[in-house]
Amino acid sequence: MNIELLNMIAYAFALYSLFIIGVNKMAIKIEGLKELERNIKRYVKDTQKP
Repeated sequence: MNIELLNMIAYAFALYSLFIIGVNKMAIKIEGLKELERNIKRYVKDTQKP
């Protein structure tokens, strides 16, 4: 194995790992926003009751 190839593989793997972590963080944020939206709707519904 030559060093350039190993470096390229390591670099690609690092980028891929960062990409996966980023996607997971985004998914968590989106899920959190959905939960927040649900809570706000519930709160509005409760406060508008006569």
